[in-house]
Amino acid sequence: MTKLQALAEYYYYLTNVGVARALPEKAARRLASAVAHRLFERGGRRQRAALANLALAYPELSPAARREIGRASWVHTAWGMLDAARSRSWDDDELRRRVRFEHLERRTNADDLRPKRERLGCGP
Repeated sequence: MTKLQALAEYYYYLTNVGVARALPEKAARRLASAVAHRLFERGGRRQRAALANLALAYPELSPAARREIGRASWVHTAWGMLDAARSRSWDDDELRRRVRFEHLERRTNADDLRPKRERLGCGP
């Protein structure tokens, strides 16, 4: 990717963030889905990589089934980006309504995973 392409993608992203925040949620989700479908169907390097990975992970599935999984994955990614853009305006109740944490009993304290000298502020 050239610097110009990267810059164009960045401004495209900023434009989408503005649109995502301005539209009502249902309309924003429909638009995100449509854009994701369009980008997936357009093909390109990223789509080929996604389909190649799906072929490795699910060799027993037909190419059509893998395409459907890939397409759905792109839609869910678009929805995640939409939620990330809109989440800055969510209050605590809205955040709790939208995010569910499971298996909290399995979590570990991140400090317990670092070497002791780092916890004491002696490390990098």
